[in-house]
Amino acid sequence: MRKLAPSQDALNELARKHPASLEEIARWGGREMLEQVEEGWAEKDQMIYLHILNLKRRLRKVKDANLKNGDSLTFYINKIKIQSASGSFAAILGDGSVVTWGQRDLGGDSSAVQDQLRNVQQIQSTGSAFAAILGDGSVVTWGDAEDGGDSSDVQDQLKNVQQIQASAGAFAAILSDGSVITWGEPGDGGDRGAALDQLTNVQRIQATGFAFAAIRDDGSVATWGDPYRGGDSHAVQDQLRDVQQIQACSTNFAAILGDGSVVTWGLRTADSSAVQHQLKNVQHIQASSSAFAAILGDGSVVTWGAAEDGGDSGAVQDQLKNVQQVQASGSAFAAILGDGSVVTWGRAFAGGDSSAVQDQLKNVQRIQATRFAFAAIVDDGSVVSWGHAGRGGDSTAVQDQLKNVQQIQASGTAFAAITDDGSVVTWGDADRGGDSGEVQKQLPNSDYTGTYARYMQGAFSRDVKCIRKKKEVAVPAEDLVRIRGCFEAIDADGVGHITEDGLGVAFQMIGMKLNVEELHEKFLKADLSGNGVIEWPEFLSMMSQYGSGQGLENAFTQERLDELREIFNLFDEDGSGALDAEELNFVLRSVGLAPSKKELENMIAEVDADGSGQIEWDEFLFLMSKNVVKPDEQHRFAFEFFDKGKEGKIQKSDFIAQMQSLAKDFTSEELEMMFEEAKFEDGDTEQMTYKEFVKMMMR
Repeated sequence: MRKLAPSQDALNELARKHPASLEEIARWGGREMLEQVEEGWAEKDQMIYLHILNLKRRLRKVKDANLKNGDSLTFYINKIKIQSASGSFAAILGDGSVVTWGQRDLGGDSSAVQDQLRNVQQIQSTGSAFAAILGDGSVVTWGDAEDGGDSSDVQDQLKNVQQIQASAGAFAAILSDGSVITWGEPGDGGDRGAALDQLTNVQRIQATGFAFAAIRDDGSVATWGDPYRGGDSHAVQDQLRDVQQIQACSTNFAAILGDGSVVTWGLRTADSSAVQHQLKNVQHIQASSSAFAAILGDGSVVTWGAAEDGGDSGAVQDQLKNVQQVQASGSAFAAILGDGSVVTWGRAFAGGDSSAVQDQLKNVQRIQATRFAFAAIVDDGSVVSWGHAGRGGDSTAVQDQLKNVQQIQASGTAFAAITDDGSVVTWGDADRGGDSGEVQKQLPNSDYTGTYARYMQGAFSRDVKCIRKKKEVAVPAEDLVRIRGCFEAIDADGVGHITEDGLGVAFQMIGMKLNVEELHEKFLKADLSGNGVIEWPEFLSMMSQYGSGQGLENAFTQERLDELREIFNLFDEDGSGALDAEELNFVLRSVGLAPSKKELENMIAEVDADGSGQIEWDEFLFLMSKNVVKPDEQHRFAFEFFDKGKEGKIQKSDFIAQMQSLAKDFTSEELEMMFEEAKFEDGDTEQMTYKEFVKMMMR
């Protein structure tokens, strides 16, 4: 299989953008992670490399800690998940139950449906209501009835729900058949009637405050809701082709197309026409209430929309280089650069001015935002906040609790942080979620998944514990970097999980072509928590089996692996590392598989990820892992391999010839002795029966 081999020009360009040597890029970039890009090194792959190099910076602290063999490190991945409305929070606990707090009429009180909130997988929110997807695909809602808290009119239709998206006052649910069900405020998209005939094969939905936009499987888009705030896309409908993702501010949509260009619609205040010529090779878009910020492939940023809300980044444009992530409050933006520093712009009271904490904003990993403030998680697990003090910008009252923070969620005016022991720390507007005191006893610090790592001989030996199963995985440090880079490349929106399709992309990256059934089986195996998505620890657990050049080899015992390697090398006469169809057929027969010509062609097509028509070593291992033969069948197939005359007996001469073709270190005398020692049924020392062959194989 041909591996990713960026051109020297591309590597030079990357080295210019990032303070790392070419040797570091080659060593940490994981050349074997992706397939060769035929038309040169695509810009999206440059972003993947930037992710990986950023991960190198994150892992460097492990080396700097001077850890010795046997020293322990502990990482925690929490099972608590938090969603927020404008004035309340809802936390999914490890057992699938839900705890809510904040303004009661904005979803902070779920007592009316508490007995229904079991095995909750995901939660979405409008400004004042929540909708929870249960394990069986049904939905439970609560909060302001008019804004989606009452789904009784469509409850019988809410079956096999896969995803839910929300505007300010309505919900839109995607069902397993690709259709869409809506409820809530009609003017905010709760009535899909105008677009009903277009809502088929829907893959994803995005929302402004007042409208929805659905991406269908052919890359086209259907919109509904307030026509002036994104619900009417007819003016740009002919441009909405091959749409990859959509972002939204409160009144406008921005769609990224397959060629990296951008199409916008909605109110003129967020019209992108003034910067349209700059919107090329766009990787990601973030939005404040009325402005957008687009990260380009070279790490620069283009902004548009209301200037005071972040649409004008001119004052900091020279600082916006090598940007990794952008987060937005209601009226400001915060960008994390490749070195972990932060650049802000927009309204000062909403976090656009971070000068008071700038010296603390180093090695920043992630940023979350309320409408008026930002909170940044630093690599040591501490938190730095800034912006409107009463709306989350001042965390001094809980600063001593903000240690080893893993993630942060935000309502409109408050933050909720989850620490490594599963506890929840809140601050900001007390009435709107900033005070979780009343429910703290319901938020036990035992509801988490712990991931422990031991630093031994340059490798991480990880013991991933989960509610459903416990699994031990050995992950070398370089593999950890590559696997994380793969995860972040697929999780482009930074939501912290990937879908079943995303898992399929990951397997394609390492050269494994799975059919629908095989992918689903892998997905179910990887989804340890059973919540319908693959989170980072689950992804690590699964992909650590395949993440490096040694990955697929973990599927075999060392004895079997040595046998397969010897056989593979035997027929790879030119040392190219690949087998053609004829050679593969002979190899398969030698290891107990007897495919027909058609079956052989199907096998090659199924695993030949690079389309070369030949099978490389990792593809061969994948093929062998998929074609497990029962012991009795192995014996029968192997017997037929040696029985050249198809007589039901193996001739001594055939046995010696075939064995020497497979293992040249056997002499004729040794093989003849082996043959004769197997005899017990009759006195014919020139032929071996099936029973005699099986006995010999069982020794």
